[in-house]
Formats: sequence, C-alpha cells, structure tokens
Amino acid sequence: MDMLYARPMPVADHFMASCTNEDGQTAAEVYLGEVCETCYAHFAAGKTELWRHARDEHSADPSLSCHVPGCGRRFFAAAMCTDHRAHHHRSDGHHDIAGPNDLQPPLTCELCGRLSSNPSKYDRHMSTAHPEALTAICGVCHSYEGDVSSLIDHVQRRHALEICAEVTTETTDSESDPKRPSRRIIRCTVCGKRCGNNRHMYNHRKVHCLADDVDNGI
Repeated sequence: MDMLYARPMPVADHFMASCTNEDGQTAAEVYLGEVCETCYAHFAAGKTELWRHARDEHSADPSLSCHVPGCGRRFFAAAMCTDHRAHHHRSDGHHDIAGPNDLQPPLTCELCGRLSSNPSKYDRHMSTAHPEALTAICGVCHSYEGDVSSLIDHVQRRHALEICAEVTTETTDSESDPKRPSRRIIRCTVCGKRCGNNRHMYNHRKVHCLADDVDNGI
C-alpha cells in the first residue's frame, strides 16, 4: 500500500512486510492504488487521479491549497501542503514567491511532495516519477493542472499578461538599440514553456498529446 505521504508509519510498514499474496509478494510490493485522506475514496489509477479528485471534490478545503500570494499550488494531502508552505520562508526571513523580485514559488511536486532546487531537477523528477503528469504541467510556474484543458485555462488566466509583457519588452529593447538583433520569443502555445525555436516548440507540444499544431490563442 502506498502511503499518502512520504513519512512512513512503522506499524503499517511492518504489517505490509509480513503479509504476502498467493504469488509470494508482500503488500508493499503490490501497488494497491491511492486513498483520499478526506473522504477515503480509493483510486486504482494512482496519484494523478487522486489529485484530480481532490481538486474537483475538495477544492474548498483550505488545508489542501497554498494561499501564499503568487503560488496557488494544490495537493491531495494536508501534510504535503503544510511542508510546501514552510519552504516559502527561507532562512533569511524572505518569501520564495513570485513577485517584484521575480522569485518563483518553491518547486514542490504536487503529487508526492518532493522539493526540487531548480526547474531542471523538477522536470527530471516529473519525467522519472510521474511521466503520466507531463501533459498538464505549466511551463511558466511548473504547477500541475490535472488535464490539458485546465492547463490552457491556467496559462491564459495566470500568465497571459506576463507573456505579453515579455514580448513587448523584447520589442522595445530592440527598437531602442539598432545594433541589438531582434529576437522572437517562442513559447509553447499550450503550457507557455519557452522554446529556442519553432521546431523545438512543436516537438515539445507532443508531450501534451495533441494531434494538431493549432494555436490555442495564448
């Protein structure tokens, strides 16, 4: 049985290690799915299904969402959310939140609570531990949105102004300095992830499992 959080219960671990099925496997070796800690519903498909359940059914529960301004990450376990909020406060007393200092929220995995020190390590973790979640991860703030339609809505609602301001800044800078070559900013039209060129952007879009390259209006 998978624990809802990374802090194991010794008694439960001992119980799982001592119980075997007809194939000789211990309960710890057999994936039994996930259980919602709020309503005890069972989800055989795993953490992504449980996360969507918590989003749709328990969105009003304040213990499952980070309410630090500029964050908004959601979790299916209160302990994961509590630990995430604690990482908003660095040792020097400042907040790791998006704001005037361009600080981003802590890169906490909303599916298992793992904290990553930078976007590269976060992306590596998601690719390795939760590949099924890659279709719905925001390329701007790295939050998990559950499904592609919710991801598109999130990017348009939370990051459209930021993306437009970025394009305007690059255009203004190139006009003020004729020697500076103009550079077109290319982002994924689904998640807002910044890409080096159109080929990289279209190759990246495959992660969203879309059958076409239609611009979604971002």
